[in-house]
Order: sequence, then C-alpha cells, then structure tokens
Amino acid sequence: MNMKLSYRDKVIFIAVVVVAVLLIGFFFIVKPKISESQDIKNSLEEKQQEQAEVQAKIDTLPQLQKQLEDSIKEVDDMQEDFVEEQEAFQADQYIYELLSECDIEFRNLTLTGEAEGQLSPYFYQKNCTAYDIKINSDLSGDSLPQEVYDKYYESYPAPAPGVIVAVEEVSVTFGVPLTSDGFVDWDSVFEVVDTISLSDKTLYLKSLSGGNVTEADDEKGIEASGEFTVVIDVFSIQHMDTEQAK
Repeated sequence: MNMKLSYRDKVIFIAVVVVAVLLIGFFFIVKPKISESQDIKNSLEEKQQEQAEVQAKIDTLPQLQKQLEDSIKEVDDMQEDFVEEQEAFQADQYIYELLSECDIEFRNLTLTGEAEGQLSPYFYQKNCTAYDIKINSDLSGDSLPQEVYDKYYESYPAPAPGVIVAVEEVSVTFGVPLTSDGFVDWDSVFEVVDTISLSDKTLYLKSLSGGNVTEADDEKGIEASGEFTVVIDVFSIQHMDTEQAK
C-alpha cells in the first residue's frame, strides 16, 4: 500500500515526535534533576541552620568562660575561709601553730571530737515581732526590716543549700603569766581569744574556762601562772582543685 504523506501530515508528525522527545526528556532527565536540585537546596538549608546554631554556641563561649571563671573564683574565695582537710590532717596542729605567737605556755592540746556539720550561707530570724499595729503604721510599706514582713506574711525565704564540712573540736589548756601583784595577766588571755576570733579561717570558740593560779615551784623550774582551757571548733573541707578547670 503506497501511502504518501502530505506536507500537513509531515508537519504534524514532526511536531508529535518533537513533543514526545521533549516529554521523555522532561520526565527522564529534567524532572530528576529538578528533584535532585531541591534535595540539594534542602540539605544546604539544613547545613546552614546547623552552622548558625554552632556559631551561636561559639558566640556564647566568652560568656560561658566568664561564668566559669567567676564560679572558680567564688569557690576559691569560699575555700579560703576553711582549713584544708587533708588525709592526715590534725586540727590540733593547726590550732597549735595559730596560738604559738601568743604569750602563753601550752600544757595540753587534744583533739576531743570529730563530727560532720552543715553550714548555711545565711540565716533569717523567725522570732521577730510583727504586730498589726506595726504593719499598719508603716505607711510607706518599706520602712521596716524585711524579717518583720516575712514574719507577718509568713513568707520566709528558703535557705540556700548548706555546705557539708568536717567539724573537729580541739581543747587547749595553757598557762598565762601573773602580774607583779600576783594576779592573772588577762591581756594574755584576751590575746588568745582575739587570735582565734581574728583568724581568717572558720573557727568557733565554744568555751573559755579556768583562772586557777598555779603556785611557783623553784625546784621544778615552774613559775607561778594562771591556767585556762579553751575549746575550739575547727571547720574544714576537702579543697577542690580548681586549677584543673582553668
């Protein structure tokens, strides 16, 4: 069968072929590339978001470093208030060294007890008075001490967590010289009390007793003196090595 295509038919045929080629190219080449390009774009956006988050964290590093340095300094300052508790530490040795400059004669120095205690950074007074008339007369609303308002409204602040420390009790018996009149030289006694109270460590003078006068004994080379005993609590902690965190 001899079939001759007219010019019009040829144009239509060529157009159909071209459209078919374009459609095949779009679905098998262009469309996968578009999808691949969109995936790449989404991945790029995710990476950019991750980079922004990482950069935000990097930007906070100076602030975090400053906070760490402040925390380390706070710990160091707090630790300075306590005697360092070491494996073979003896609180009585610390007290002996502390009082060795005083004008006293050591007669007995013993570690009488050891316990675990807890120190709170602050305390508040619950036993203050807070009558209605006192509150009502406070026209400005802020002229009374804060503990009065806390008492009246029963809104005491919660105490901060305490610090667990070792509490070691040291008993020291010592002699002090007598004055020319044969009385106890109280300046020497007060020197002991002041030395303990002015110490830069956390010490607590629990009691001071005595005052008996010991007569002189020339044969034994003992001079007349007054005898006293002080009982001291020494608060110590295991110091943290903050150098490793710097």
